[in-house]
Amino acid sequence: FGLAALEAMARGKPVVATQVGGIPEIIQPGVTGLLVPPGNDATLAQAIASLLASPTTAAEMGRNARRDVNERFNPEKLLIRLSDLVEVYLPGTGRAAEKLVPSNLTVGVP
Repeated sequence: FGLAALEAMARGKPVVATQVGGIPEIIQPGVTGLLVPPGNDATLAQAIASLLASPTTAAEMGRNARRDVNERFNPEKLLIRLSDLVEVYLPGTGRAAEKLVPSNLTVGVP
């Protein structure tokens, strides 16, 4: 799934990863990090070097990564998505998650 990538993004770090598994669904190339083909060491090294050579670009990608994680993997939103999924398989239950999330709850990534 790419938990390590999500953890790095949540800490505001750009991710350089290979295009395998669920990683391409998480990383937005050039926005939140860089993706390289698997098994291509030279391309991987070049991608890492490009971010090291451009701290401004790396910092911008890191900010984008953190924002993306906060938007897409926000616990409140995940709870509502889960509730919607339950509604599909158990019709008539309504949006139970909305009732479970206190209106004053705010969630952020440290």
